[in-house]
Amino acid sequence: MKYFLVLIISITFLMISSCGDYSTNSEIAKSQIIDKLDFIRDAFNERDIDKIMTAYDPEFLNDGDTYNSETFVWQSRLTSYYAMDYVGLTVNVNNDKAVASFVVTFSNNENSDTFSTPEELNDISYFHEILGNWTLIGNQQNDSGNSGYSLNITTMPSHALVYVNGKSIYNSTPLTLISLPPGEMNLKLYLYNYNEWDTTLVIPQTVSIVKTLKISRYPKPKFELSEPLNGHHYSSSNMAIVGVIKITDDAQNETDFVNGEYTINLNDDEETYPTANGVINQLYPIRSGANILQLRATKENTGWSDRIIVYGDF
Repeated sequence: MKYFLVLIISITFLMISSCGDYSTNSEIAKSQIIDKLDFIRDAFNERDIDKIMTAYDPEFLNDGDTYNSETFVWQSRLTSYYAMDYVGLTVNVNNDKAVASFVVTFSNNENSDTFSTPEELNDISYFHEILGNWTLIGNQQNDSGNSGYSLNITTMPSHALVYVNGKSIYNSTPLTLISLPPGEMNLKLYLYNYNEWDTTLVIPQTVSIVKTLKISRYPKPKFELSEPLNGHHYSSSNMAIVGVIKITDDAQNETDFVNGEYTINLNDDEETYPTANGVINQLYPIRSGANILQLRATKENTGWSDRIIVYGDF
């Protein structure tokens, strides 16, 4: 009887120890996954897509989307939103696999969109662990019916910024866009010191774009801004962009820029405005911290403003 009691006590102790180890491992996994999601959120708010993708396994597969197509998913999010946050995280750990459930919110200046994971948005829910490092692996499900179409874009020279439907996708040429829906899309290419180029194409009829960019030559637009000044600090969330656009030739003679358009690029988000007489007068929202502003206009050749950095102190 005595030995029997000792055996029962030993087994009970081992069971408790085993449960303790599992609980500890689960808490460690949850802590590391929290760190990873915080890392993704911070990278998104810094608008650093390369940093975001370091949280993903190269073998990522989620409902047919691969690592490369996931890059385009985040590019699309960055064109629509400027901030990301999440709340209510729970993690279900099963050995080296884990599913993170939480509510994620993407927001811009006008509104916000909230999604439950993994029910409504699942590409940031499925993790696996290799050598102590938890990365996003996806649900490993292949859904070929949702793969969309591809577009290859090449420019000479390379490293031209790519814009889809008027928005930067935070990537440059050479580039392959994947998971594109069928239909019309506007494509713009812009490389500093070269003329911007844009076209409207139809997916999937067009599968490849090869473009030789032209060096910007005189006459071309020239910006003269009175506001904002480089390095200025704002206590409010709006700044004025005030100035004029002139047409200048190689002898620096100036004429009026009439019946044209100019583009405001603020933190890589762009909006284009008409101007009948070259006057710029816009009240524009800025974010807390550093804001990078550059203006661009095209009339036969592309001209650009100086790069201006302003700060939001609020």
